[in-house]
Amino acid sequence: MSTIPTEVASQITAAINRAIMMKGITQLMIAHDTGYDPKTIRKMINGQSVHPQTIIDTCEYLGVDFESFFEQKSDARVADDEYGAYNYASVQEYLGDYYLYRRKFDPHMTCVCSAVKIFWSDVVNALAFHHDNKSSDASGATIDHSQAGLIHISPMIGLIHMVTIAKGAVRLITLHRMRFPENFLYGVLLTQSDEKLYWKPSVSPVVMEKVAVGGIPSASAFGVVAEKSERYAGIANRLALAEKQFVNFAVHAAP
Repeated sequence: MSTIPTEVASQITAAINRAIMMKGITQLMIAHDTGYDPKTIRKMINGQSVHPQTIIDTCEYLGVDFESFFEQKSDARVADDEYGAYNYASVQEYLGDYYLYRRKFDPHMTCVCSAVKIFWSDVVNALAFHHDNKSSDASGATIDHSQAGLIHISPMIGLIHMVTIAKGAVRLITLHRMRFPENFLYGVLLTQSDEKLYWKPSVSPVVMEKVAVGGIPSASAFGVVAEKSERYAGIANRLALAEKQFVNFAVHAAP
């Protein structure tokens, strides 16, 4: 193959980047194992022009089906059993970009807004997600807690489970299915928070708001939403609804 059409090349590059995130593989590992120069691998991952064979070899290394990008996609795709065996056509409404809101794990009245993208992964044959979760510390340095994972949907109970597993650490977001036409998903986040001396299991109600089709998430919306912000009341009310109506907490009043 002498060239790859630009539109197809961009789709393959996106699939390669998703596979890298989900498998936890570095650019240097790809270069070492495939025999290519690290600069060539970096160019390819950044969407720059490289020889088609480089892309083909990288796809083979990552388990990305290169040939599938030149075939007509079918809506009859079905997730593997371990993810719930859900049909692509029954979940395609969930594909797209979202704002994710949760309470911040600190004593202040603050919430956090970050970005989530849900997409179908032909690498693992299931819905997958990427959570773009960056923030700044007191010095202004960027802290990157971005994560990627796979989505499990049980046909028995219908809840959506967004699972991240990295080096033995597990994060779980469980959501109720979307009540159309409302573009909100309500649920709970179970993760770990750093308390300086040790880590604590941490729980927060969570709400995901789908961005309108064709829309682009606003970068200015991301980050901490303080109580004095105009957006705070609306987000806090949604999170309170998640707590009261969509999640059971086994908390008992003190005697």
